[in-house]
Amino acid sequence: SGLTVALVRLLDSVSQQDPILARNMLAHANTETEVRIANTGIGLKNLYVNGIGMKWASHFLGELGFSHDQLAVLDFHVVHQLVSLGVIGRQPTSLSAKTYLIIEQIMKDWARKEIPEIPFDHVNLVLFELDRSS
Repeated sequence: SGLTVALVRLLDSVSQQDPILARNMLAHANTETEVRIANTGIGLKNLYVNGIGMKWASHFLGELGFSHDQLAVLDFHVVHQLVSLGVIGRQPTSLSAKTYLIIEQIMKDWARKEIPEIPFDHVNLVLFELDRSS
């Protein structure tokens, strides 16, 4: 439908400017920053989907090709592997938006330092599959 196409175009525009902000807007973790949509007069502060969290917003944008190699899909398996590898100290009992962003940044820094030749999206998938298959 036309609304779906408009939403996808909007997400594409926002994610090209800042995929992390697009994800945070969808997950309602951003309430301060207004995003100006390129080549339009439109400004958005919130574009959240009620009930979607950081993980699913990241997954959704990634499936659309809008993660631009910057978003982690932090589920139990990925976080468990980060603990096993010593990247983070312990498995958190829950992932608030704040904790999600902290772990995501730690994971990015680790991946860029230890395995810079592998795109971040692929690192995320490898960690997921490693834990899921063990």
